[in-house]
Amino acid sequence: IGVLDGVDQESQTISTTGTVTGLKLIPERTVINADRNELVYVRILGTDSDNNLVPDADTQITIKISGEGELIAAGSGSPLIEGSLQDNVCNLFRGEALVIIRSSGKAGSITVEASAPVPEANTQTYISVQ
Repeated sequence: IGVLDGVDQESQTISTTGTVTGLKLIPERTVINADRNELVYVRILGTDSDNNLVPDADTQITIKISGEGELIAAGSGSPLIEGSLQDNVCNLFRGEALVIIRSSGKAGSITVEASAPVPEANTQTYISVQ
């Protein structure tokens, strides 16, 4: 707590997260061009029941892309996980992963789905291709 002249000016709360109960998908953009050279990056976060990032999560997630896009890579930068970045399965590292998607070159939409073997962990986001 920061106090000035006896009046609270600011405070900060630090709390411990729970276990991963869900996933949050955050696309860098929700609209991309219908061009084969167009990429979009989607962050995947492992969250607890209060929607907080779980920084020690290493949960395995499965990615499914449908519509006018294709999976280019999925990974987390973990030095402990082996395998191809082109697989649709990866593990969170420090609670996060990243998916790279390429436009098919046709107008439409892309649906990105992520799932994990935990309750309420199936989620999806949409990207418009114009």
